[in-house]
Amino acid sequence: MLKLHRSTVTIARAALVLLLAALPAIAAETQGTIKGISSRAKVLAVAIPDGGITVFTFGDQTVLRDAASVAELYPGDQVTVVSVADGPRKKATAISRVIAELPYGIEATSLAAVEQLTAGDAAAGGPLLVDARSGEEYAAGHLPNAVSAPFEELKKQGGELLLPQDPGRPLVFYGQGPTSLLAGKAANLARRYGYANVRVFPEGVQGWQKSGAVLVATTEFVKSGDAVLIDLRSPAQVRGGHIPGAVNITLAKLPEARQQFPTDKSAPIVFYGGNAQELASAVAMVREWGYPNGVAYPGGISAWTAAGNGRNLGPTETAIRSTRKRGTGEITVRDFNLALRSTSVVLILDARSPEEFAKGHYPKAVNIPVAELEQRIGEIPPGKIVVVHCHTGNRAEMAYEILRQRKIPTQYLRATVEFGPDGKATITE
Repeated sequence: MLKLHRSTVTIARAALVLLLAALPAIAAETQGTIKGISSRAKVLAVAIPDGGITVFTFGDQTVLRDAASVAELYPGDQVTVVSVADGPRKKATAISRVIAELPYGIEATSLAAVEQLTAGDAAAGGPLLVDARSGEEYAAGHLPNAVSAPFEELKKQGGELLLPQDPGRPLVFYGQGPTSLLAGKAANLARRYGYANVRVFPEGVQGWQKSGAVLVATTEFVKSGDAVLIDLRSPAQVRGGHIPGAVNITLAKLPEARQQFPTDKSAPIVFYGGNAQELASAVAMVREWGYPNGVAYPGGISAWTAAGNGRNLGPTETAIRSTRKRGTGEITVRDFNLALRSTSVVLILDARSPEEFAKGHYPKAVNIPVAELEQRIGEIPPGKIVVVHCHTGNRAEMAYEILRQRKIPTQYLRATVEFGPDGKATITE
């Protein structure tokens, strides 16, 4: 029997390692829906069809298709991600938005045509804008003059209750954005119900906002949507009657009030009391600050009282308060602080990068970056309740989704956690 000298085997193994290292990484392709994205941490969470969550890192070398920048990638977008293994991480080499195709025979409507439909009162019998998203999404912000006809409701109820009685009236459907299938599906369904003149505005809400135009909220959302409500009128006008819960900040003083706004950038913000230009300027300002959910309530106090709601007299609240509804699995700051003292049954998982962790972290916290969590799931000891935090809560929510899929009891904190030079943490919502 042939025997090789040990040194020969060692050399052969070393040569094999070098050969494998020189081979190009094998690329994988993943299709799914964006669940979350963090431009700061450069991570992207994608929900795949089987119900799982995959997190990718991205960077300046990542090729974007059908998107000029990462800022044009939104939760809910359909994407294809090409990635390669990068240690325990998946590095995205290319991210492509999957643009929805319109059903056969249904044409697209331009932004210019939609702008005409949203200007002034909708003409009787003229083209009608139809929002195919959910009723909750419509209430929080929709195109002016649009009516709500959620696709799922159209399937259940038919067109009689949600669409005009005149089947000849032109209808223009829209959804969240270019990757959304809802508008095309709703338009096709309306055609089956006998509406012959149907079109689609493919760019939807995303295209509308990208053009600099403003979404509008419903009265019901202003009443119960847990939004930050800003009255732009003068103090004298406000004292004559304002919407309960509003804070009076004129457009001129809005920049000075920036620090009052919630640290949670996803907080809904509703402006009222100004003219169209003032409302648009206010919404544009907070969007520049990183708040994507700024909308207008053009009817203001008149629409509010016309709907049967009462108004408050005198000055408004002096401080902005956000009473955002917490998501499933989200923990309060108070309960998070209690969890920090209960490490016998709780594992504090820090989903930030190792560099962030090294600059400051909670004692006994375990650092597993969210982009590595799938590969390092075995490091989480059984029998523990996992409580996740990061810098803002974005990555913590991604980690929560991954662990929840694996039936691991998990909660997460959506708040800004910052560590000072002394190592002490400050939490703000």
